[in-house]
Amino acid sequence: AEGFLAEGARVAIWDIADTVNTTADELSGGPTVIGVRVDVTDDASIAQALEQTVGSLGAIDHLVHCAAIGSGHFGYPFTNLDPDDWSATLDVNIMGMVRVTHAVAAGMVEQNNGTMVFLASVAGQFGSQTDPPYSAAKA
Repeated sequence: AEGFLAEGARVAIWDIADTVNTTADELSGGPTVIGVRVDVTDDASIAQALEQTVGSLGAIDHLVHCAAIGSGHFGYPFTNLDPDDWSATLDVNIMGMVRVTHAVAAGMVEQNNGTMVFLASVAGQFGSQTDPPYSAAKA
């Protein structure tokens, strides 16, 4: 975010945390940075966040997607995890990316311009024996 602001970009920080506005305020972007509360697993929340972002800052030119969570079962090998332990991690880390991308891409196609960056993890390359759902979601 700081790098984009330094280049003169308008920045919207999306986060599920209720501290997202504080995070935005701590950056030195003034009115060119906003915090937007969003749940990337909920289409209505994403639509509202997109509307707020475009309404405040204009069209989206760049998307940097870095929303992710661990399974909450760090240190558990695969055999100690129940299949239900995977759901939240896969929903946020994979389907959240799909949902946000789907919502933002339409505007980029319409303006015939835009870039997207998706952050991965070394855990997706080498696999973590202590958080298999996270590793699978980042592969």
